[in-house]
Amino acid sequence: MRTKNSIKNAKYNLIFTFLNMILTFISRSVFTTYLGIEIVGINSVLLSIIGILNLVDLGIGSAIAYSLYDPIRSKNKEKIGDIMVMFDKLYKAIGVATLILGILTIPFLDNIIKSNIEINRIVIYFYMYVLNLSITYLFTSKQVLLNADQKQYYISKINGKLNILKTIVQVISIIIFKKYIIWISLEIIFNLFKIILINKTINNIYSREYFRSDKKLKQLIKSNINIMNNTKNIFIHKVASFIVYQMDSFTVSIMFNLKYVGIYSNYMIVFNSLVNLVGQVINALSASLGNLVAEKNDNKSFEVWKELISFEIFIASIISYCTYKLFNPFISVWIGSEYLFSQDIVFIVALNLYIFLTRGITGQFKSVYGIFNDIYSPILEGLINIIFSIILAKNMGIIGIFIGTLISNLCIVSIWIPYITFKKGFKKSFINYIKYYGKYTFISLISMVISDIIYKNIPISININSILDIFTLASIIFITISIISMVLFMKDKTFKNFFNRTVFALKNI
Repeated sequence: MRTKNSIKNAKYNLIFTFLNMILTFISRSVFTTYLGIEIVGINSVLLSIIGILNLVDLGIGSAIAYSLYDPIRSKNKEKIGDIMVMFDKLYKAIGVATLILGILTIPFLDNIIKSNIEINRIVIYFYMYVLNLSITYLFTSKQVLLNADQKQYYISKINGKLNILKTIVQVISIIIFKKYIIWISLEIIFNLFKIILINKTINNIYSREYFRSDKKLKQLIKSNINIMNNTKNIFIHKVASFIVYQMDSFTVSIMFNLKYVGIYSNYMIVFNSLVNLVGQVINALSASLGNLVAEKNDNKSFEVWKELISFEIFIASIISYCTYKLFNPFISVWIGSEYLFSQDIVFIVALNLYIFLTRGITGQFKSVYGIFNDIYSPILEGLINIIFSIILAKNMGIIGIFIGTLISNLCIVSIWIPYITFKKGFKKSFINYIKYYGKYTFISLISMVISDIIYKNIPISININSILDIFTLASIIFITISIISMVLFMKDKTFKNFFNRTVFALKNI
């Protein structure tokens, strides 16, 4: 049942993520063409500020999801009701807090965003985003139950369909009206539609007792003190994650200009789309892994990790290699050759992408094991990233920002997170991680080298002038690396068993 639920979640996540990814590229092209690169830069910075306000939730959503795994498995409706009522009340308080903090942030916008556009217009844009975030907190608390109950595919279907419709309407509105404010207004309208439809679906699946409790908030917090302790630890992780993944937009804005922010954000759209695509599969597994860990069989969990990490690295090697080969040709056709970074930057981006794509499974196991108390590692990760990014950017230019992120990833993501997961989760030596991660990474490197040799000797010359040219080149590169990787990875027993079992499960859904 766990495998079927995971595959069902992953299927819907992947389908809609892929469709939305394509529409995102189309909408960004229209956005840049009709509104200009400066508005693209402003949009990127505003979303980064919203990312800061989003930290107000303190990570309580993740802590709640973790706390629900056991009562869902034991079908303890009273406990589920207590947790959900507490979560709803806290989320509503957070929604109000984001509105207040948004107002307090307005006086600082003029110092953060250096633009020719009048500040009053930027304030309106910003507060519309703040309103959208607050609405989300006020009315979406029930969704965590679907996620924890391995039924996230309900959310994926509604989100996916409405996001597709929203993007189409936004693109048409930009072409006709050329107004950024209409774009943001549509974000709010479709977010409301999404919330209404998802909550209606949840109410049809679960009875009222899942969202009811006779206890007051103080009693609920006292009886679920472990959730609050985990929340404090997760909050620190969220702050550090923001510094690592969102602060770069601020750094580019402060050290360079909005045009560079716009170019940077275009690259990050592609980067984040690829991370999100793979992340949807990983997220689909989270509830199933939580259910697995709840059985308290660490050896069984470790065996599952081995299978999943082999598949994750297999996918990461293919995507990272294709990204290195195709990134700049794609950007050139998509947005224009005047918005390109150097191939050296693309190489660093591809390395960062590989690390990002291979952190998911280990990170998910860390979360479902409830290992949230390693608060110093995310702080260190954030500090390493911002310090090295600023220092290297001053001496090397914009490539230094990407190298700073790479350094922080290598120190924390590639070493510390696996170490703490194996020590406190699987209760095994870190050598086990090095053994399997190293083995599959070595196979990946061999597959990339062989693929590169084959690609360079293919007697075909392609001039990149259109999407069709990109598609042709991408097909050659993707097919080559995929075949070589599959041949090499299938020689490994763990990967082969997982692959065959997954194919069998897909056939029987």
